[in-house]
This record gives sequence, C-alpha cells and structure tokens, in this order.
Amino acid sequence: MTRTEIEKKVESNVNGLVAHIRASSSKCQTEEAAKHALVLPFLQFVLGWDIFNPLEVIPEFTADTGIKRGEKVDYAVMKKGKIAFIIECKMPGAKLESAHASQLYRYFGTLLPCRIAILTDGVRYLFYTDTENPNVLDSAPFFTVDFTKPETIMIEELSQFTRETFDVDDVTRTATQLMHTENIKAYLVRQMDSPSDEFVKLLINASDANAKFTAKNADIMRSIVKKALENVVQNRVHQTLKTAQLAGLQNGIASENGQAGGGKEIVTTVEEWEGFYTVRTLLHDIVKPERVQFKDTVSYFNVLLDGNPRQQICRFYFNNPRKFLGLFSEKGEVKKEIGGIADLYLHKRDFAAAVQMYVKKTESVNCFV
Repeated sequence: MTRTEIEKKVESNVNGLVAHIRASSSKCQTEEAAKHALVLPFLQFVLGWDIFNPLEVIPEFTADTGIKRGEKVDYAVMKKGKIAFIIECKMPGAKLESAHASQLYRYFGTLLPCRIAILTDGVRYLFYTDTENPNVLDSAPFFTVDFTKPETIMIEELSQFTRETFDVDDVTRTATQLMHTENIKAYLVRQMDSPSDEFVKLLINASDANAKFTAKNADIMRSIVKKALENVVQNRVHQTLKTAQLAGLQNGIASENGQAGGGKEIVTTVEEWEGFYTVRTLLHDIVKPERVQFKDTVSYFNVLLDGNPRQQICRFYFNNPRKFLGLFSEKGEVKKEIGGIADLYLHKRDFAAAVQMYVKKTESVNCFV
C-alpha cells in the first residue's frame, strides 16, 4: 500500500471514529472506559495496530523509575520488539496539561529507546518527544489531534503513526519541523499584535534603505509595520477566495450570484464555499473532483454531480443561525441540523451513497477513479 493510499485510509477511518467518539465519549466516566471504548478503537481502526496481539499492544506496561517500583504506563505499542510509543490515558474531559503529563515525564527516560509519548483522554491526543533534550520529554506537544475538530486534523502527520509506516526517525524529524513551524507562527502572531522594536527595525531596514528607525519615530514605524502585516494577510485571504471562485468557474461550477426573483441577491458565502470544497474533498476517492459542482440559490446551496439539478449530492441551508444539511437518497431529501462545517465529515458515506445512486442510474462504474 502506498503512502497516499494509507493517508486516504486513515482519513476515512478518522471520519468514522469522529462519529463513534461523539456518540460514546459522554458515556465514558472513567479512565478504563476511555481506554476500552475510545483509545483502543483509535489504535486499531485509525492506526492499524493489532490490539489483540500482546506482543504489539501491551496494556499496563511496567515502567519502573529509579527506586520507585510498580509504575505502569497504560499502553506500550511495540514494533519489531522495540517500543514505538507509549500512551497514558486520562478520563474524557480531563485537562491535558503539563501537570497531567508528569507520569510520562517519569517513564520517558527509563523506557529507552522510546522517543514518542502520547497523553490522551480518548478524544484529544497530545504527542510528545524529546527535541529539546535527549531522553527528556519536551514541555509542549509537537502534534495534537482533537476529534471534536476533525477539520483541523493533519492526516499526513497522523499517518506516520500507523503500523505500516511508523519509523521513529521520520516521526522525530517531523516533530522538529512542526515545533519550529509552531514557534515561528507564534512569533509572527505576537509581532502582528504588537511589533517589537527589533522586528520593526529589521523590516524597515530591509525594505527601505533610506528609512531610519529612531526613538522619535518608533511609534509611527511600528504602526506602519502593523498595518502592512494586516494588509498582507487580508490580501492573501482575498486572493485565496478569488482563486477558489475562478477555479470553480473554470471547472464548470455553476454559481448564480446576481439577482433572483423578487430582487433578492444571490451571494455565495465563504461558509458555502468551504462546505462545497469539504464535500469535494470527502468524495475525492469516489468520483473525480471536477464532477462535483454546485448551483447556489436564495434559499439553499446545491452540491451536484455533473452540474445536474436532478443529481443532488446534498444541500446547505446556511443562511440562518440554525444550519441544516439536506441529504438525498431514493426516498428524497432528509434535513439534519448541523453545528458547522466540521459536521460534514460525519456524512461522507451519505454523500458517497448519493453519488453511487446516480451513477447506477446513468452510467457504468467506470466513472470512478
């Protein structure tokens, strides 16, 4: 199986686990319940580890530290006889902060050559390593997975922890890159909010050889830099949306922006665009992306197969505070209330079933990629 195929499989299984967690997490009132109902499904169904093989997934793994005996970590996941990573589980809703990782800090240095540790409540997973000091757990995780926010999960990074792909050198290399990336992002956010003298001086000197940063003009220069940064971000966002719209039109996407009956204006919102591209992404392994198109109206937003109004994959009712998703089957449309774009990930099978329903009626299965 190729890396791309593994990532697609992980993405599909993540969507399934999201639904399972939403249905089960509130019923897990103890650490043991979280381990059995949430963590083990994550290990097996998302990452592909054999939870029934005691040589591969070891519960209550002994991790004695110094003179302290009887210490056990909830799970040790093994590959080729060596520890791939360890997992410490708390009950759902626990605050997964540094103080709650104290056990992992103790275990980490004693379970050599283990370099990856995970702290979880079965819903959120915090991945730690030792990028700062060898054999000493970092103070902050390098990677976080939150199954209440599936749209934020980085599938490529998560896929590195599967049974097929896990390689500690690859993971730690990725960890270092992610830590550097997060540090740079945090630094830039701070500078956008309140540019430091050093940062302002750097930009002024680099952009204009004739400009000078002095104590007298510091406030003016700081405001100039802050405004310039804000403009860059705004322009990038605007350009991204514009590019998406142009790409949509080039791919045959039908938008009805303009006037509708009664003088009402049809406007395709950013949320509708996000929803459309989310559905496209969810269907990318079922049907070619360019075949998933849309047609906007005043009342709702249609996602269509081949732009055919008779082949509705779903509908968005996003123009009111309460948002609804229309799902289609042989029986017609069924509306379901949703909280936002993230909930679309729970309906991948519904979208796929609608596409397959139309394909069976109109053409052979050769249309699938």
